[in-house]
Amino acid sequence: MPLTSGVVGAKNYDYFKLLAAIEFGMNEAKEHLVDDIERLDHADANIVQGFIVHLYRLSNAELKFSGRDWSHNSARILTPEQVGDLSVGTSVEIYYGMADSMGKHENGAWHIKSGQMSKIK
Repeated sequence: MPLTSGVVGAKNYDYFKLLAAIEFGMNEAKEHLVDDIERLDHADANIVQGFIVHLYRLSNAELKFSGRDWSHNSARILTPEQVGDLSVGTSVEIYYGMADSMGKHENGAWHIKSGQMSKIK
């Protein structure tokens, strides 16, 4: 039996306005973050507030804690300032987290919205 049970088109609940939607990314490149921002911040998104959690876990390339870790030397790592630049002109709130066991990048968490950043204490 087809999943739509004979119904063609969107279902009524496809039109419910969402109070919030959250996109998560860990050790993702800039393109993934840009896609998340675009997904949450367009006229037809039907979302009151979009949130993104963008996290990095970095370690020594030879001694990675996990296969998901990135090297602390990766050129794909975005700084909080770069993420702030991507947030300008959007309504999306971004929570950025950095855990670098090698100490090359500042560890911590930041709240970023419309280009404004504040470190979470």
